[in-house]
Formats: sequence, C-alpha cells, structure tokens
Amino acid sequence: SNSIQITGCFSLIYPMPIIKHNKLESFLRSLKPGAAQASASQAFLIHGNEFLYRTVLEALLETLMPGTAAKMNYETIDGDIHNLREVIERMRTVSLLAGPKVVAVIDSKIFYSRQDEEHFLKKIKDTVAHNDFKLAAPLFVRLLSLLKLTYEDLGRDSLEKVIRVGGEDREWLEKIATYCRSEEVAIPPADDLGEELSQEIQKGFPRGNYLIITSDLVDKRRRLYKSF
Repeated sequence: SNSIQITGCFSLIYPMPIIKHNKLESFLRSLKPGAAQASASQAFLIHGNEFLYRTVLEALLETLMPGTAAKMNYETIDGDIHNLREVIERMRTVSLLAGPKVVAVIDSKIFYSRQDEEHFLKKIKDTVAHNDFKLAAPLFVRLLSLLKLTYEDLGRDSLEKVIRVGGEDREWLEKIATYCRSEEVAIPPADDLGEELSQEIQKGFPRGNYLIITSDLVDKRRRLYKSF
C-alpha cells in the first residue's frame, strides 16, 4: 500500500481519525505550537510500508522537536517485546532537559499475533537469508512465545512439525533456532505487556512527553491499537 496510517491518542482519550500519508502535511501543522486547531496528541502509531513509515517518523520528529539541540531529548528503543517495560518507565519520567521529550519504539513486534505466523516466518526467512541473525532472533523468539513453545519443544520433534513450514525450510529454521539457543536469547513471556502500555496511554503521560511506535504490522482487534 502507498498509504501510512497515523493515529494519535488525545490526553482525554478521544481517538483521532486515521491520518493517511497524503494528509500528513496538514496533520503535522496541527502539532506546531500556536496552531489554530492544535492537536493534543501525545502518542502516535505509524505503520505500513517500512520506507514510508520511516520517512513519516523523521517528519514527525522534526515537527515535535525542531532543531539539532532538541534531539538531546530523543530516545529510541528497539521494538523487541522485552523492552515494553522500559518504554513505560521512560514515558513516566520527565526529562531534566528543556523542551519536549520523545521516546520512539522502532519496528515494534507488539502487534504480532498467532494468526500472523505466516508473516513471521517469511520475515524471519528473508532476514536469515541475509545472515542478519541478530535481527531475526527477536522475531523468532516472539513467534515461539505466541505459539507457546520452548526450546525444549523444538528438540522433541522435527522443526517442520512444531512450526508449520515445509521441509525445504528446515535448514534456515534450524540455523535461527541454533543461533538463539547459543546466544541464550530469552523467549518473552506469553502475558500481554501491551495491555499495560494501553492503560498508560489512556491515562496520559507527563506534559511534554511523546510516544511514537512504528510497526510494519498491526492487529486492529487489539486494545492497544484502539488506544491510539
């Protein structure tokens, strides 16, 4: 798709309309101080085509914190599900520096669900094909978590029976499984940390704090999605 959807959460928890990519410019103007119809959004979800959402992220950052000096208050967190607790803690903390504070969760996996197993496997396979095991590992352990599998489960039967893949995919699947075991990559808990983040978004953050989440995939049924 050539469109990106941006949603923002008002501090009063009234949902904003979805912002399409071609409406981005007018939306960004509403975020500038002194705008006639200023937006009170503190949380933003950017999703869709990876190249486009990265472009939108840069434009949004430049609007929220223009100038190089302001970027001192910009913090990025990898989208690994393990890091959600850190996201919540950082959003509760007021910056000691002047100006707005932005915490960006890049390439978030929080919206991935069991129904996305095929999407997961394709993304993991493509990443392993480029020998980027460090990038593939969080995806693989997130998939194991969603399927309620452990490393022990993988050893009890052939991989293609535990995870729904064809026999031709066994080689790359064994590679990433071996990498994750050897690097002792922890499988995230099955509990939904997204629920806690959803509650934090609805309560609102300290004034001047902004949360941005980018993802290539979202599940519109999730409460977290509806919080934006």
